[in-house]
Amino acid sequence: MWDEQLKDGRYKFFERYKDPYTGKWKRVATILTSNSSRAQKQAQKILDQKITEKIAKLKSSEMLFTDLFDQWWTFYQQEIKRTSIASLRGNIRDIRESFGIDIKVVNIDPKYVQNYLDNLDCSRNKKERNKSMLNLAFDYAIDLDIIKENPSRRAKLPRIKKTLEDWKKIEEKYLEEDEIKPLLEELCRRPSTYRIGLAGEFMSLNGCRIGELICIEPEDRDFETRQLELHGTYDHTEGYRNGEKTTPKTVASYRETFMTKREMEIIQEFEFLNELEKNTNPRYKDMGYIFTTKNGVP
Repeated sequence: MWDEQLKDGRYKFFERYKDPYTGKWKRVATILTSNSSRAQKQAQKILDQKITEKIAKLKSSEMLFTDLFDQWWTFYQQEIKRTSIASLRGNIRDIRESFGIDIKVVNIDPKYVQNYLDNLDCSRNKKERNKSMLNLAFDYAIDLDIIKENPSRRAKLPRIKKTLEDWKKIEEKYLEEDEIKPLLEELCRRPSTYRIGLAGEFMSLNGCRIGELICIEPEDRDFETRQLELHGTYDHTEGYRNGEKTTPKTVASYRETFMTKREMEIIQEFEFLNELEKNTNPRYKDMGYIFTTKNGVP
C-alpha cells in the first residue's frame, strides 16, 4: 500500500491486486484526511475489503483460455512424473502459442477445436497428444464450474485404417532368437559394449523394460527363491548421473518375476564387475544399482 497527498490536504491510499483471470495488475483506492498510523491501518482495511468485493464480482466466464491453460498446467504438473512433464512441454508450448489466443473459455465450442485439429500440420501422434491436453484442460474448467461441457471431447480425429503393411511392421518389431543371438554375441565380444550385451541378454530373457532394468537394486533380487521384484523406473530427466528411481506409472507395473539360471548368472556377474570397479576405479560412483556402466551410472 502507498499514499499520495492531494491538493486539498487529504491523502489517497492505493493497493494493487492481481486479477485471477487475466493475470493483470489492477488497483483500488480510498481517501482519508490523515496518513497517521491509525489512518494507514484503516485505509488498509478498506482497501482489502474493496479487493475482496471486486474479486468476488468477477465472473469465471471472463476467463481467457490461455489463463485457464496455464492454471491447469501448473496443477497437472503436480500429478505426473518429471519425465512426463519433459515429454509434454513441446505440446504445451504449441497449444499455448496457437490455440484460444484472447478467447474466453466459454466461447470455445467443438467446431473451434475441430478446426484447430484439422489444420494442425504435424504427425498423428502429436495431434493425439494435443487433443489429450485440451481434453484435460477443459475437464479442469468443468471442475471449476466455468463450462458445463467439454468441447474438445466432442471434436474428432479420423480413425486410421490399418493396412497389411502396418500389421507386418508390428510383427517385425521384435527380434527372433536367431536374430538376437548374433547381436548379443557381437556386443559381448567388445569390452566397450560388454555390459550392454549382458543387459540386453537379461532383458530378452526377463521381458523387463529398460527403465525397470537399470533401477534394479540388490535388495530386489533373491537367489534362494529366484524372485526378482520390478517396482520402479528410472527418471533421468536431469541426466543419468543425477537421476533417481521412481514409482511406475501403473499398479500393474508392480510385479515379481521368476529368474532363470542365466538371469541370475548375469546379475551375479554385474555385481562382481561393480565390486571390482569400486576397488580399482577412482571415478566409480556407487548409486546402489546393479545394471550400470563401469563408473556406476545406470
